[in-house]
Amino acid sequence: MANFKHKLKLFLLDAYARLLFYTPLWRVADALGPRRMLILFGHCVDDTNYGGLLVPDMCMSRAKLRSIISVLQQRGYVFVTIADGMDQLVQGKPGKHMVNISMDDGYRDNAETLLPILKEFGIPATVFLETRVLEERRVNWTHHLHWLFDAIGQDEVVKRFIALEGEEAEDSQAVRKASELGARVYYHVKRVLKYDVNPKSRDEKLARLFAEAGGMERDLADKLYMTWEQVQELSNAGVEIGAHTRTHAILSTVSAEENLYEIDGSARAIEERLGHAPEVFAYPFGRSWDYGEDAKVAVSAAGCRYAVITHSGWNTAETNPLELRRVPVEESTGNYWLVGRRYT
Repeated sequence: MANFKHKLKLFLLDAYARLLFYTPLWRVADALGPRRMLILFGHCVDDTNYGGLLVPDMCMSRAKLRSIISVLQQRGYVFVTIADGMDQLVQGKPGKHMVNISMDDGYRDNAETLLPILKEFGIPATVFLETRVLEERRVNWTHHLHWLFDAIGQDEVVKRFIALEGEEAEDSQAVRKASELGARVYYHVKRVLKYDVNPKSRDEKLARLFAEAGGMERDLADKLYMTWEQVQELSNAGVEIGAHTRTHAILSTVSAEENLYEIDGSARAIEERLGHAPEVFAYPFGRSWDYGEDAKVAVSAAGCRYAVITHSGWNTAETNPLELRRVPVEESTGNYWLVGRRYT
């Protein structure tokens, strides 16, 4: 029954979005609502998913991004950075509804592919940086995991992880159970590794398995991530640079001190390299269970005025500045969802 209700809700929302998008009703909806900002987010713009190094739902094609920008411009949206857009809302400035494009993590395409498209359309955007990989060329554990699944296969990854832990270890049992859930094994194992095992132990073991399987740390970092020189190029072009922790840590799983270390460390690295402190921050993974009060306190302490999450919604002057909503965009996202649905 619950599954039926969920499917019915999705069907009705989809129908509502299509109705608003494909009829003049969207003009009525825009006129009746308060001035607001839509923040879109993705990770990269690359037609090949970096040759398979990234999972498909992290990437969109060049054509997809161009179509999104064109549709939103045709509907009268003004493209802004997050800080500028929220400042306008908070100050009560009049004007059209606004939209921001944001990208998380700092992948290489942000400079090589995204930036030329932004220049083509004459619009700004926001890029959130995971900074340890920029400083040390060391990727986070999720890239070790995905690389291992591709290189040696899911069964071998599980087998080797359990061998490091021991058959009876609690973490081993959790990973084994996740691997036996059937389809989408990578996502099941990743979820367990995100929330149900010790973060420090997880990172160390996956890094060890990655190296033992022939993975080259710097080579993978260079294939995936920008350099500081490319970040500077983005900043010089008017792209807003935001903090995104040092190591992409799940902030709800670490201590208050580690929250501050991750968040302030990321902000300070950006300030030292670019000459100005970031005003915006993105919580890694960004769901309500991925961060807590410790993270919000650390964001403010680091000097960031705004922070974004990954729950969908519009932002108005009344939105919590440390929990701005964002709408995910990937290749399969219908453009009608972006302007046809009134997110609440």
